[in-house]
Amino acid sequence: CDLLDGEVARRAGGVSRFGAFLDSTLDRLGEAIVLVGIAGYYVSTLVELALDPSLVAAQVSRGLEPRTWAVVALTAVLALVGSFMVSYTRARAGALGIECRVGWFERPERLIVIIVAGMFGVGPVMPAALLILVLVTFATAAQRVVHVWRNTRAAGRGL
Repeated sequence: CDLLDGEVARRAGGVSRFGAFLDSTLDRLGEAIVLVGIAGYYVSTLVELALDPSLVAAQVSRGLEPRTWAVVALTAVLALVGSFMVSYTRARAGALGIECRVGWFERPERLIVIIVAGMFGVGPVMPAALLILVLVTFATAAQRVVHVWRNTRAAGRGL
């Protein structure tokens, strides 16, 4: 489990700077694969609807118009952008010598939301979970930007 790999490395005495770098890089890749896969599912459904208009009536009768699938796919992409922004803002803060562990949603919380939503399938829970991820990841990135701005300003290195 990804949430345990750092602890396993520490206990096994296998911690290295490259290992930490590789772990973070693979974490981003794994998160991207999951969210792109979710977006891909919704896009492929939209393509199916475009190719077989008889399916549209069935979807509309369930309350799902074709644009719903497009909106959910876009929401998954925005969740990915937000997730990357959370990681990027922390990494850039670190490069400036600023500890930046602020914000509501780091990677473990994002994983939990996606895993729980995935347990419910592609019904209404997944779109809601994706929307939550968009909101909290962008809020977390904004919190980190403010944190870094305050720290650089206080140290005379800001804007």
